[in-house]
Amino acid sequence: MFSDDSSKISRIEIATNVLNQALQQLHEHDYASAQVMVAVARQVLEDLQLDFDHHSQVEAMLKQFLR
Repeated sequence: MFSDDSSKISRIEIATNVLNQALQQLHEHDYASAQVMVAVARQVLEDLQLDFDHHSQVEAMLKQFLR
């Protein structure tokens, strides 16, 4: 159900790389491409945040169950 840590790290690296590309596009005044890249990075990070949220919820339920 949950991705392993290396997958989480790789998704953060992907988002970082995409944001760096967006920055380069901004320097080149290609605002449309930069906007798309920021949206892609945002989606990757939002998906990762959902994974963390789900993990925290399951952990909290397990702690309650084991009390």
